[in-house]
Amino acid sequence: MFNDFLSALSFLTILPVGKREIRRNSLIYFPVVGLLIGILLVLVNFFLTKFFPFKVNLQGEPSSIANLSILLILILITGGLHIDGFADTVDGFFSGKNRDEILGIMDDPRIGTRAVVAVFFLLLFQFLILEKLKFKYQPLILMATISRSAMVLAILLAEPAKNQGVGRIFLEMKDYSVALIAGLFTLGITIFFLQFKGVLLILITAILVYLMVKYSNKKIGGITGDVLGAINEIIQLCVLFFFLFFS
Repeated sequence: MFNDFLSALSFLTILPVGKREIRRNSLIYFPVVGLLIGILLVLVNFFLTKFFPFKVNLQGEPSSIANLSILLILILITGGLHIDGFADTVDGFFSGKNRDEILGIMDDPRIGTRAVVAVFFLLLFQFLILEKLKFKYQPLILMATISRSAMVLAILLAEPAKNQGVGRIFLEMKDYSVALIAGLFTLGITIFFLQFKGVLLILITAILVYLMVKYSNKKIGGITGDVLGAINEIIQLCVLFFFLFFS
C-alpha cells in the first residue's frame, strides 16, 4: 500500500521518493497526492502573505507576487508534467491534421505557436482568478485534488490511443474499484469544504471529463498521457472558475 502511494507521489511530483514506477493501485492515491500538493500551495500562500512585506495591497487583497509564486510552485513541484501534456494536446488537436499526424505532433518534443498561446492564457486565467479570490485555501486544495482524481476518471472511461507510452500503461491498469475509492475520497474532501455545492462541483467536473474523453476519442481514437495532462490542467482551471462564480 505504501509503495503504491510512493509510486503515485513519484509520478505526479518531482520528489525523489524512490523508483518511478507505475503500479495498478497507485491510481487510488492520485487525489491524495493532489491533496498534498494543495496543502503545499496553501502553506506557500500563507507564508508569503504573513511574513513578507509584499503580503497585501492597500485594499487588503493578497499580493500579486504571492499569486504568481503559487503558480510557479505548482509548476515546479509537478515538473511541468501536466502543462507539457496540455501544450502537446493543443498543438495536436488543433493542427487540422489526421489521427496519425496528430499523434506525431503530440510526440514531438517541440511546441508550436498554438501551444504557447494556450499555455499563456491558461496561466493568465489562473492568475487572474487567484487575484480575485481573497480566501484561497479551499480553491487551492480542491483544484489540486479534483484535477488528479479527474485523471483517474478519464482512465476509467477511455481506451489508449497509442500502442505504447505512459498513458497506455495506466489505461491497461484501469480498475473500477480503484477508481471508486479515488472518487469517494475526492467527493468526501469536496463535501467537507463545500457541503452541497461540493456535489455540484464534482458533477460538473465529471461531465467535463466525459466530454473531453469523447472529444479525444473523436480526434485520435482514445487518450494518451498528454491528454491526461491536459485534462488535469483544464479541470484545475474549471475548479477555480467555480469558486470565482460562487464567491
